[in-house]
Amino acid sequence: MGCLSCYTCDELEEQVLNVGCDPLTGVVPEIMLFKCGALPADPSNDTEINNLLTAGDAVLYKNLKVLVNAPSEISQTSLVAGESDRVSNYDRTASLIDGNVNAGNVDAYNAMNSSNGKVFGGALLYYCESEQVKFIEANTIMAGGFNDVENEQSKWEGELRWRSKSDPTLHTAPSGIFGQ
Repeated sequence: MGCLSCYTCDELEEQVLNVGCDPLTGVVPEIMLFKCGALPADPSNDTEINNLLTAGDAVLYKNLKVLVNAPSEISQTSLVAGESDRVSNYDRTASLIDGNVNAGNVDAYNAMNSSNGKVFGGALLYYCESEQVKFIEANTIMAGGFNDVENEQSKWEGELRWRSKSDPTLHTAPSGIFGQ
């Protein structure tokens, strides 16, 4: 029995193994957020990224702990008997923790919070061990707030949230931008 109602029956893609079996470790200490309509054409181009920072179209947040979470599928009910529901898109999140609690950051996170209508055009997530960035090329919001736990450091905890069919793309980090 062939593909009766498949999305597509295109060729299959092969897996690509990491060079030398080097894994991408999953803690991100820095993120860059972009204004709507101000995404870089090449997220590895340091000149383009510097121009966006200088123009105020991007902002860099450092000394963070960011973890990209597994996506949650959004599915549609199949209208064909006996077939599984189709995945139509994914809700995606990245957990964000910032221990830089000070008056300036309270104001910054309040202004950046989605409850105030703030939407970003996308983001770069920096992986310092591999000198790579994940490029979120989708409208992104930030939600969260400050969290105090007894005998623990005060911190801002929240999420970046976006919807996309595709995972963020992986690129070489632009030189001289992150890890400085």
